[in-house]
Formats: sequence, structure tokens, C-alpha cells
Amino acid sequence: SLNMLLATQKCQIDLIKIDVQGWEEKVLLGSKNILKKNKDITLIIEIWPQGLNEAGSDYSDILAFLFKFGFNIFVVDEQKGLCFKINNKYKFSEMFDKYVQSGYVDIICTRNKNVICQLPIG
Repeated sequence: SLNMLLATQKCQIDLIKIDVQGWEEKVLLGSKNILKKNKDITLIIEIWPQGLNEAGSDYSDILAFLFKFGFNIFVVDEQKGLCFKINNKYKFSEMFDKYVQSGYVDIICTRNKNVICQLPIG
């Protein structure tokens, strides 16, 4: 896991890109300590519902995990070049119907206010 790999490192982690063809939830679960220690970390995660299903996961589990860790979550609309914030009350299935391109969607997850200020919010 990332926790084990980076356990002895004394560095700040600012960004993690996760694109593991459906195994994103497992990567996140193996990164809990990193997420706790690095308050300003930003995650870019590709969400591919078919791959998640094949890996025995679901995008709603990933989003619930991220909300639990206090992340602000933004869906990237690649066609418009904008990001749209998701909140706990948002219907996730509608989000995917609206923004999924080629069967996947990228999300940006951050607790860093400086990153949020720089996102092109729609």
C-alpha cells in the first residue's frame, strides 16, 4: 500500500493521480494515513464505472470515502473545460450521465483552498 511505501518518508505529498482501471477504492483504502497526514493533498481520480463494477466496487463508495475525509469533490467536464462541485446531496447517477465521456470521468478532490480558487468552476 502507499501507506507502507511512504511510512518512513518525511515529505509532504501534494498530489496523487489515481487511474487503476477500477481499483481506485482499494488504493484509497491503502492510503488512509497519507490522506490524514497531508491535509492539503489533491487527488485526481479517474472514475470508470465498468472497471469499478468488475473490481467489486462502486463510485458511490469512493465518493462517500472522500467526503468522510473532508474532500471537496469536483467533476471535470472536459468538453467545457470546467469543474463542477459535487455535494453530499447530489444524485451521483445523474452526475455520471451528464459528464461521463468515453465511459469514464475525472474528479479532482482537495481540501486545499488555494487549489479550489484556481479551478475553472462552472
